[in-house]
Amino acid sequence: MTIVQGIGGVFLYADDAAALAAWYTEHLGLTFTNYGKSHFLELPSADVEPGPRTATTVFALFQADEALPAGVRTGRVNFRIGDLDGLLDSLRSRGVAIEPSEDESYGRFAWIRDPEGNRVELWEPPLRD
Repeated sequence: MTIVQGIGGVFLYADDAAALAAWYTEHLGLTFTNYGKSHFLELPSADVEPGPRTATTVFALFQADEALPAGVRTGRVNFRIGDLDGLLDSLRSRGVAIEPSEDESYGRFAWIRDPEGNRVELWEPPLRD
C-alpha cells in the first residue's frame, strides 16, 4: 500500500502573486523563482523518497485568473521556525500584526496574515530531550 511521506507542496492563489512573493521575501526571507505569473521555491527535506531522490516541499504563489473574494481565503501555511521570538520581534518592528501565540507540548505557535489575507502559522518545534 502506498503511504503519504510528507507534504509535496503548498499552493496559494493571489490577486497579485508578484506582490505577495515580495512580502514573503521581505518578512520571512523566502526567495522565489519567477515562472511566468507564478512564483515558487523548494524547501529541502531530510526525508528521502523511495529511490535516490531527495524530497522537497514546494511553496508556490499563483496569479488568480480573476479577483478572489475575501471570503474565499481559506489557505493556511505552516512554516517551521528556529527562533520564533527573534522572528516575531523582527515582524513587529516592520509593522506586521501578530495574532496571539500559544505554547503547546509539541511546540510554540504564532500567526500572522499575509497581504492577501491568508493565515500564516509560525511553528517552533520543542527542543529534543
